[in-house]
Formats: sequence, C-alpha cells, structure tokens
Amino acid sequence: MTTNTHNNGGSTMTNNYITQALATRQSLEELAATVRDDSLLSADGKREAVDKAWSEAEATLRHLEQQHRAASQGEMERLSRSIYSPPAVNGSLFGTYRDALDRAERAAAQEDTGRLAALMATAKRTGDILQQHAVFVVAEQAGRPEDLLAAKSWLDDHPDKAEAYQQLAALESPDVVSWEGMEVARAFNLPRKPEFVLGGTQIGWDA
Repeated sequence: MTTNTHNNGGSTMTNNYITQALATRQSLEELAATVRDDSLLSADGKREAVDKAWSEAEATLRHLEQQHRAASQGEMERLSRSIYSPPAVNGSLFGTYRDALDRAERAAAQEDTGRLAALMATAKRTGDILQQHAVFVVAEQAGRPEDLLAAKSWLDDHPDKAEAYQQLAALESPDVVSWEGMEVARAFNLPRKPEFVLGGTQIGWDA
C-alpha cells in the first residue's frame, strides 16, 4: 500500500501551527535585516535588539512545536479510530465482530498465505462487512505481501478509509526528504542569530 509522499498528512489545525512557525521565522529574519541596516543603533544596541527578538521567538516556536505535536497525536488517534474501529458495531453485534476477528486470525496463522485473501473474497461475495473489516485489520497487521493485498482490496472498496490510511501513514512516518517534509523540519528551528561587532561588521549573518 502506498502513502502520499508529497503531503505532510496534517490536518488544518496541525498545518496552521506550521504556518505560524514559518511566519515567526520570517518576522525574525525581517527584524534582523532592519536592525542590521539601522545606522542609529550601535553594535551593542543591535545585539540587544536581536537577543530580545530571538529569545521571544524561541519561546514562541517551542510553544507552537508542542501544540503541533499534541495536535498531530490527536489527529493520528482520530484517523486510527476511523480506520480500525469496526463498522457500526453495537452491543448486540460485538460478539459477531469478535468471531470475525477470530476467523481472520486463524486464517492468518495458517502456512497457506492465501487464506486471508480467500476469506476476504468470501466475505465480499456474501456482503459480510464485519468479516471484511476484520480481515483488513488482521491482514494489515500481519504484513505479509499476500495479506497486504487483502488489506488493500478493502481500502480500494472504501476510498474515504484509504485516504485516512494515507494521512495516518504520512503522520506516523513523515517524509523528511520531500519539500513539505523539509518545511516542517525547518519551521520550528530558529534561524541562526546574527552577531555584531564594532564598526558594523556582521558575523554569522545567515538566517
């Protein structure tokens, strides 16, 4: 099963924290440029202004990062429930679903790796949605190639669940190589602080 490697998988809320963090970095870099070009400020004055701005920005970014992590964790839990919770199981059907899981687990324990796929095919023919979901859950956890095909067949029949599955995978294993992944990694890191010396020479001006 594939995941979307060009999307950080975040919800509007988690992406909002990233946007705020990037805006904080941008404001910091703009302030640093303003301080650098202010001919009325001494080197000490520039250092003081930059130190204050960097300290405040660091506190802001740490707070945003904590909120982002909490929101991401909450989003992963929500997505996981939407995917793995049995479909419309009330008290009277819970035993039925438990039996379906038992059948799927017994099939997965067989040396014949095609048992889960066969059980999924039978459940689809009979319209047994509880058994289909149970096979998906067990097959996805089993992880053998044939089992993953059975799990994928269930996702193919449920596009909304497939989308949630991709979002969950992206959140659990973010693609730091993609542009979006690099943006997330960069968002909560402070840019390098510029240093000033007498005469206006700047050291380490690399935001």
